[in-house]
Amino acid sequence: MPDSRPSSHDESQQSEGADDLREVSRLAEELVGDDGLQITPAPRSKPNTPPAERFPPLAPDESDDALYDDGWTGYDQRPQPTGAWRYNLLTAFFLLASVALCGYYAMIWTDPYTPLNPLAPPTPFVEITATPDPVAVAAFHAEQTATAIGPPTATPQPTATVEATPTPEVSATASPTLPPEFVFTLREPGVTYRANTNQRGCNWASITGTIYDADGQPLDGYRVRIIDEVDRGRLDVSVTSGTIANLGEGAYEQIIGSSPREGRYIVQLFDPQGLAVSEPFLIFTQAECDQNVAEVSFEQTID
Repeated sequence: MPDSRPSSHDESQQSEGADDLREVSRLAEELVGDDGLQITPAPRSKPNTPPAERFPPLAPDESDDALYDDGWTGYDQRPQPTGAWRYNLLTAFFLLASVALCGYYAMIWTDPYTPLNPLAPPTPFVEITATPDPVAVAAFHAEQTATAIGPPTATPQPTATVEATPTPEVSATASPTLPPEFVFTLREPGVTYRANTNQRGCNWASITGTIYDADGQPLDGYRVRIIDEVDRGRLDVSVTSGTIANLGEGAYEQIIGSSPREGRYIVQLFDPQGLAVSEPFLIFTQAECDQNVAEVSFEQTID
């Protein structure tokens, strides 16, 4: 049976410990003293432990490796249905059909008259008419821009017979009234065209010209009558030569519109007494900006 009594070594350690406690108690009484002064112990300093010791690596969990030991790869390895290719083919077919349908509608939108459109709008009826040759028209206007209408023919009056008896029969015939002799005609080269030179530019259309005597001198006071041959109610005026200062002596001008227009006008010259001294001429106006002024001048052919 072992001996349970303390050894001499243990007894010596216990006696030393008791002495240390008594020494500590005595030092504490000396420091505190009679006034009850309390001494706060100094804070403890943190131990300087290396990071490797403070955060040791964890041992790998053997249970994770066990998941892969049976051949599991992390993906679903369930078998795919055998008819999946049919659904893929059907999806591709509908995709291509949608693209083709969009292209079909775009083609009809851009060209509704295409034969592929079952509901195409009705085709408008186009009437093809003959278009005059512009070169031939220009040549005709250059050569025959003015056409003399001609004076009216004199109509003979009925003869009055006076009977008296027993005197012999006497017959008196009334003389027809003849128009005055037309001593003026269009000056060569006839009707010419030019562009307007004032600030109105192309916003202008007029008939202008100058009256000359047999010696080529301008004449003032003659009246030029201008009539719209298509619509006489729109324009029927007379303008006197020499009344527009900036045009010079013997000149006249009549505005016929605010823009170039094709028209047919009758132009005739009258002397200061109001007698017609020229035939009435039919002239044409042009619709181009560089031909919006028609020049119609008269000259005397007989003194």
